[in-house]
Amino acid sequence: MRYPDLPGPCPPRPGDLLFQHTSEEPGRAAISRIFSGVHNFVIDHVALCVAEGELIEAAPPCVRQVSLERFLDNSHRDKAGRPRVLVCRVSDAGDDHIETAITRAVKRIGMPYNETYMPCTKSWYCSSLVIDAWQYAHFCSKPHLSSQGFFKETPLEFRDPATGSVMEFWKEYYQEREMEVPQGLPGSHPALLSRSETLEVVGSYGIFQQLKHNRT
Repeated sequence: MRYPDLPGPCPPRPGDLLFQHTSEEPGRAAISRIFSGVHNFVIDHVALCVAEGELIEAAPPCVRQVSLERFLDNSHRDKAGRPRVLVCRVSDAGDDHIETAITRAVKRIGMPYNETYMPCTKSWYCSSLVIDAWQYAHFCSKPHLSSQGFFKETPLEFRDPATGSVMEFWKEYYQEREMEVPQGLPGSHPALLSRSETLEVVGSYGIFQQLKHNRT
């Protein structure tokens, strides 16, 4: 699979989305194996840039503000030791639009992480936080188009692309929480979000691994 020709490291601007491959530990691999991201990249996390060198992310135990330096340090590394982080910019977003999305995300700081991934407005996981912020900004700027959304939500998916069956990791994960696997409920995934036509890749810090499958 040919690796794409991408721009090099780029300091993110407010409103940019930073997509990340965080680690190879089983819980993260169970997320990244489900869908491939833009260019079939392995992606399991996303954060929103809210100021120069500052990001907001939803990660256990809660929504938090982190420095770009810390975010990069928490990334999986390529063979050259570079963090696997991609910087994407929302196309044609005005300053007011960006400010509204950031303000929305900032208000979520301190709210708990949504470890069940179920639809909820009192707790958040990474892509649900980012989508909510930009959906709200879209609604405020174009209320007559709000029903069309900005970033598409996608059904929650827990099946292994190779077998079509729910992964054992997720069966055990939800058994521990005395819940059914919420297969097919409304949700989102950072890898799918990275493939949005609304986004433009403006920077890449490292070389990403690529998945062979491209489930949509």
